[in-house]
Amino acid sequence: MKMKKIISIGLIVGFMEAYAGMPAPIDGVGFKDWAAANAYITRGMSKEKVAEILGVSVPTWETANDKWSKNLKTLMMKDFSIMNTYGAVLKNPKVGKFANVGGDFSIDKLLEKVPTYDKYVEILTYMDPARGKNIKLDLKKDYGLTAQQWSQVSMHWSDYMKKKIHFNAPHKEIMAHRAEIEKFQNYDRELSAKWKNHFMAN
Repeated sequence: MKMKKIISIGLIVGFMEAYAGMPAPIDGVGFKDWAAANAYITRGMSKEKVAEILGVSVPTWETANDKWSKNLKTLMMKDFSIMNTYGAVLKNPKVGKFANVGGDFSIDKLLEKVPTYDKYVEILTYMDPARGKNIKLDLKKDYGLTAQQWSQVSMHWSDYMKKKIHFNAPHKEIMAHRAEIEKFQNYDRELSAKWKNHFMAN
């Protein structure tokens, strides 16, 4: 009697992600599913619900999350497209096992903490390494944001800035909006100077 080969769903997903140029899953959690899970957690989803959607236990999710987090920088250095994929999933986490997630998990709630570009530049300046190693920064205490939440909010305002300056647009388009672009660049410089002076004085 011939033995039937049984291939797990996790292994199939692993083959598919590897074929698509994605890193192999860690503990049954694929790269895009991991990024989506973190996006939903920063928007209020519990880790128990995340684990349920992924089909793993909470301890397995926590272990996989820790491993992915530690590997991310290395992966990005090897393949820059990984960063683009990661960013895209953070902005739109309805992918993979999270494709059909319902409920209100939009970024709007996070943006209540950073509602304006001015506030974004303030936090950006607050986190500037040039302020010195002796300054203890506490993003959670001072602004109510975790590092992952800041990453998503920062991405939102970075995209806003790119649209304002017509980033990567053809030269003709940039010249057509030159006055508008220069106005925004001056505004950006004014905000940067304002918050730099603020933090230097405090």
